[in-house]
Amino acid sequence: PLRVRPGAVVIKQGETAFEDTNYFYAIEKGTFEFFVSGASVARRSGSSPEAYFGELALLFDSPRQATAVCVSPLDEEDEGHG
Repeated sequence: PLRVRPGAVVIKQGETAFEDTNYFYAIEKGTFEFFVSGASVARRSGSSPEAYFGELALLFDSPRQATAVCVSPLDEEDEGHG
């Protein structure tokens, strides 16, 4: 599992999946915010039905459509670790 701290950028809009990482991400815990051209467009958390991101670049061999930023820790116990 990938553990990220709040403020960490996991993928960047415009990069190809093979430039940054060749991954699809499933959110188990925590919350991520998504930005397109600097504007916030969505938030997803491990409790949401759409608790994943990064699939479009892999499926369509296209640049990443948004920047994904971790906005909340995995959980209280994980804050400050990882």
